[in-house]
Amino acid sequence: MTKPDPRAPREAPSHAPPGTTNRTIPTTPPEQYVVYTQHPCHHPLMFNRIAVFRAELGLSRKDLATRIGVNPQTIGCLERDDYAPSLELGLKIARVFSTPVEEVFSLEPFPRLIPIFRQAETR
Repeated sequence: MTKPDPRAPREAPSHAPPGTTNRTIPTTPPEQYVVYTQHPCHHPLMFNRIAVFRAELGLSRKDLATRIGVNPQTIGCLERDDYAPSLELGLKIARVFSTPVEEVFSLEPFPRLIPIFRQAETR
């Protein structure tokens, strides 16, 4: 039985997310790593205004995370749309902001704020 070439790219493990594409990062042989990239059709399934509400209240990511009992990195992932919150987490966030959950989270993109502000200034 022959050994496989350690410099050859490795196949993705069976637990790779469906639809992901694989690419290898060449390193000094024999080490190579498989990197998962996002699905080519990736787009956020949920949109949020967490950063807007945080700024309005003067809260850091760490402050918000402490109030709802999560890691500050979770807040960053939510703000970048890397992660959709559970219902419980979404409700906790809305409670901190004292606003309905629909004002923080939406299935449709929120309208841009700059045109709204400019329109309010002209009134």
